[in-house]
Amino acid sequence: MRRLLFALLSFCILYGCQEPDVVPEPLPPIEIILPPVVSASADTTINYGDSISINWSVKNSVTCNVALVGNRIFRHLLRDTSLFIEATNTAGSIKRTISIKARDFTSSVFGLLTHAPKWKWIASARLNSKKEFLYDVVFSGPILEESYMTNGTVKIYIDGIYKGTNNWTLKDGKILTGNSTLYIISVNERELKMALPIFNSEDYIEKIFTSY
Repeated sequence: MRRLLFALLSFCILYGCQEPDVVPEPLPPIEIILPPVVSASADTTINYGDSISINWSVKNSVTCNVALVGNRIFRHLLRDTSLFIEATNTAGSIKRTISIKARDFTSSVFGLLTHAPKWKWIASARLNSKKEFLYDVVFSGPILEESYMTNGTVKIYIDGIYKGTNNWTLKDGKILTGNSTLYIISVNERELKMALPIFNSEDYIEKIFTSY
């Protein structure tokens, strides 16, 4: 036995001995979890009754109270509102609130139209295409009153008696009611002036209403 060990030792001294190759065990993969990220429209302020579109996207989220990519339209805002987003994963949680502020009714034609309880028709005149006065249009019939509502209806009163409703929309400075188109000349808290086109003529009737 001693001779064998001596022989092996002598062989290693003369020729060198190599240890057998050892294959290391692979390390477990490192999982990196990034915290959620929310990209969204900024806080904003709009005129009374305007509409706005809000966009957002969420990354690295496990749970979220809204769609990961979304768009929401807020139509005809009459007051402040907000959109709340909360996203969570094991790395943390993020909360984002998008605030939308609506200015008061005086900031828009829509607001001025709908703020008055009633608009009473008090006078009319005929004007030409250059907005030059031609003559007064005298009416002795029933007194027309209109009440424009924020829900898109207009209540009609004749001599103070309620006669029903029509649908109305406001587009590019025009009031659309059924087949009628009235062009808004000016409007404030006290007075509304509208132009009614005359068929086959460049002239138009200017209708003046007062609020009360």
